[in-house]
Amino acid sequence: MFRFETGNLGDHRAVGQGAWERLRPGVRIYFAKARKTIVLLLLCGDKSSQRGDIRRAREYWAEYRNTPWHAEVKTGMSDWRSV
Repeated sequence: MFRFETGNLGDHRAVGQGAWERLRPGVRIYFAKARKTIVLLLLCGDKSSQRGDIRRAREYWAEYRNTPWHAEVKTGMSDWRSV
């Protein structure tokens, strides 16, 4: 998590609907981003649970986007690569 704090997201890829997957040996970390400074850890899993984990990460992110907290935060996924 320290790497996330310093902006070093390592090997990662978009898994759709605003969710991202960080690839690490033996573990996958699913996250999303709101603004340039907020990274939300959605969940972790391994290769055996990858399909379900991606689905849940998308669901959790969609749920967050429908909360009052997100109403003032515009998700700038187009800015993602600049972080």
